[in-house]
Amino acid sequence: MNFRKVLCSLGVLLVGALVLVSGCVTDQAATRSGFLNDYSVLKKGKHFNEEHVSSGAKFSEYNQVKVAPIDFSYLADKTACSTDELETLGREFREVIEKKLTESGFTISANPLGKTLVVKLAVTNIEPPNVAFNVAAAVFCPVPGIDSDGCTSLEGKIVDGATGKTMIEFAETQSGSGKGINVKAMAVGGFTKFTNTESVFKGWATGIASMLSDLKTGAEPNKKSETKS
Repeated sequence: MNFRKVLCSLGVLLVGALVLVSGCVTDQAATRSGFLNDYSVLKKGKHFNEEHVSSGAKFSEYNQVKVAPIDFSYLADKTACSTDELETLGREFREVIEKKLTESGFTISANPLGKTLVVKLAVTNIEPPNVAFNVAAAVFCPVPGIDSDGCTSLEGKIVDGATGKTMIEFAETQSGSGKGINVKAMAVGGFTKFTNTESVFKGWATGIASMLSDLKTGAEPNKKSETKS
């Protein structure tokens, strides 16, 4: 019997067993954590899978943005990440959001004074890649259709700093390293704990900055999805 075939068969059994403990086997719908005010108004959007922008909001008046600390409380005991790891991820996520907003022409503010938007985000799921599964698949033979690269879920709202009125709500779940092309994540994302999560966070930071920039200049956030319907 061909030794390679035997090895591959054993590998399939091992990989199959590891699927049972894989953190994220298929892409998931955005988690409904209760962080947002009204999930029923969310529709497919241009920058996030689900978005809603309050009618009548005048975003051209806003030049300042405050990014609140990332809320990980909805994860509770649902993640293998430690408190220190979450604190580091949250700090880095805020920093990249602020960087993208600054590049888009906004001023970052520590206090929501005057016409300031406040970005409030809750990460409702972080499932790191199943490294053991991915190593086994790489060594023996790949298993098509199995997503073992982890997944990350976000719910966000952007409010008026002075009144607290919610102006934007959005939600999204991303599998693996997310939508964009990240060479590092493509190479090692499935074999490290947070490379894919960090890639997803960068994509979301870009999405937030792009969405606010579009709204400030008068672009319609859902125009892309509406033209496809």
